[in-house]
Amino acid sequence: MAEKRSDDHYLELPEGVSTADMMGLVERSASSAGLYISHIGGYLKKKFPNSVHWYFKRDPKEPGLLDATFWVVKSLFWLMIRHTRRRPAPSGPDESDAPIFRWPGRRLC
Repeated sequence: MAEKRSDDHYLELPEGVSTADMMGLVERSASSAGLYISHIGGYLKKKFPNSVHWYFKRDPKEPGLLDATFWVVKSLFWLMIRHTRRRPAPSGPDESDAPIFRWPGRRLC
């Protein structure tokens, strides 16, 4: 059996979240996690029209580490975590300092 190249993780969102709201949230979250967004595009435009797809990296020379997709039509947001062996994952912040996705007045995860 072939080894999995990534894992998908779905996050519940409150209804009415806009693309503009998610753009700001994702950009702030990436910054606080020490990642940069290498580019932004769409994801499977025929299957998920009007979706936004982000590609994250730790540094420009490595392959993508994490992708995120928001599909406003169904209020879906998911992360695709890529398995990579090029470099060990950085030791993250203490769990008490870990950023949490928050929506004004609501906890997303």
